[in-house]
Amino acid sequence: MSKLTELQNELLSNIESELRRESALAYIKNGYSNKTKAYIDACETLGKKPSKNPDVSAAEILNYPSVTKFINSFKADVAERAKTDAEYVLRRLREIDDLDVIDILNDELDGFKRLSEWPKSWRTSISGLDIQTVITGGDEPIEKLVRKIKWPDKTKNLELIGRHVDVKAWDGESSGDDLPIGRIEIEVVGANNKD
Repeated sequence: MSKLTELQNELLSNIESELRRESALAYIKNGYSNKTKAYIDACETLGKKPSKNPDVSAAEILNYPSVTKFINSFKADVAERAKTDAEYVLRRLREIDDLDVIDILNDELDGFKRLSEWPKSWRTSISGLDIQTVITGGDEPIEKLVRKIKWPDKTKNLELIGRHVDVKAWDGESSGDDLPIGRIEIEVVGANNKD
């Protein structure tokens, strides 16, 4: 873990108990991946016996407001260093939404352009290529052809844009599924007839 900033030191000192501080530090060291492991590691560090239900204890400890602020300060610091924020994510999603297949097809529309001719947005947005090597004759050069590419899922991408923190396209929508159910009456006909 990197050296704590002044703000992070202040936030750490504001965490009320030693177990909470150690759990938060262990959770950060573990890459925010396992709350229970962080709690157990903190107990071992402090020489304390973990509770009978470590999952619940870990969740409670790591959800204290002072602990959450401290952990979030690390996440914000990492995002700042990586220059990744909500605006960047939305920009990339928009870039994927704007991809046009004509940019990577050759003029005859019977194959793909050379990869070096593809726009960067295409090269960074596809998730797979199937390349075939064609050898034609003795001394002739080897030719490599792109046979298939795995396209970005445009529908999923559009959904992500709509859910984005700055777009919120679906906020306030009601599907009808979340409406309260009124009284339902069911009449069973002939269930108790012994005729």
